[in-house]
Amino acid sequence: MSSASPSVRAGALLLAGGGSARLFASGHRGPVKQLVELEPGRPMFLYALEALEAAETIAAVVLVHRPEDRAAIALALARRAETGRGLGKLAGLVAGGRERQDSVRLGLQALEPSLPWVAIHDAARPLVSPERIDACVRAAAVHGAALLALPLVDTIKRSSDGRFAAATLDRRELWAAQTPQCFDGPRFRALIAAATGPALSDDAGLWEQSQGPVALVAGERQNFKITHAEDLDWARAWLRARRAADGAGG
Repeated sequence: MSSASPSVRAGALLLAGGGSARLFASGHRGPVKQLVELEPGRPMFLYALEALEAAETIAAVVLVHRPEDRAAIALALARRAETGRGLGKLAGLVAGGRERQDSVRLGLQALEPSLPWVAIHDAARPLVSPERIDACVRAAAVHGAALLALPLVDTIKRSSDGRFAAATLDRRELWAAQTPQCFDGPRFRALIAAATGPALSDDAGLWEQSQGPVALVAGERQNFKITHAEDLDWARAWLRARRAADGAGG
């Protein structure tokens, strides 16, 4: 693991408190989404936490969780520590709020304020790589704000009733947002502290409303959001393939 770059040092929030309604509706039975094990003894949130730990630009991580999940998360972290692989950048566990913006605000309060950049990542995207995290933070250091994203490849239709397509959108202007999303720390802290409007689905939307465009950084196909039960199968298959490739290369 590399130490944080002296020129670009960011604090990270790992949001592990999202809902699991669609996952359970699509057939999943078991613990809340972020605590589902993708491999034996390894819950989903741990993969994203390890990626943040390995990223050169990340100096500290605060894990934001649902209050009722704290004991399970602490147990998973303790079991990992027993293997001798600590998480030196983990700065704390914080109970989140009702909405995403509430959770981000609470997480920022626990994050070291002297860190000039902030990266926000969803634990439901467990397969992000440290390299893409670093690329996003470094882009934010140049442009003020950045997010991982992928250009859309499917034809996109608009429908007002969910039954009939009324128009075809120009996909050349459309991107699928991922996380992390990274920002100038002081400016973003001020934005989130003053936010009073309707809850937004991502943090870049808050920046776009008052600060302007957010730089796009190439994302990764495997950095998808686990939403439906079949997404767990995709994630596990990707992990098996990576383990096999690592074994073949070793």
